[in-house]
Amino acid sequence: MHCRHLFAGIVLVLCTRLYAAETIAPEPASGPPTITASYPLEAKPESQIGKLQLKGVGNVKFFAHLNQGRLFVNAVGADGSPIGRAESVVGLGDTPIFIRSSQGLYKILIHWKT
Repeated sequence: MHCRHLFAGIVLVLCTRLYAAETIAPEPASGPPTITASYPLEAKPESQIGKLQLKGVGNVKFFAHLNQGRLFVNAVGADGSPIGRAESVVGLGDTPIFIRSSQGLYKILIHWKT
């Protein structure tokens, strides 16, 4: 019984270290960079909604698709690798997405036009 508790404790510590939150990069005084985009069409393939040049990250493209009222946003680095993901619902004015950078997580705000 004691061994089982010890094993569970070790697994908990290892999982905590594997999934520990990254640091948040300092936000510019002007606020987070913002992309203004229209909602994608329901049940259509993912479409590009914008792109930004970010210090320490490079060129980042943002893609979104809408499925049954749920909004999915993906950020892709210059090499095509995923570097951020967010989920939201239609109707909210803004969706934050955090991008992995060498300085930590970088906040980007997507403002939806109605």
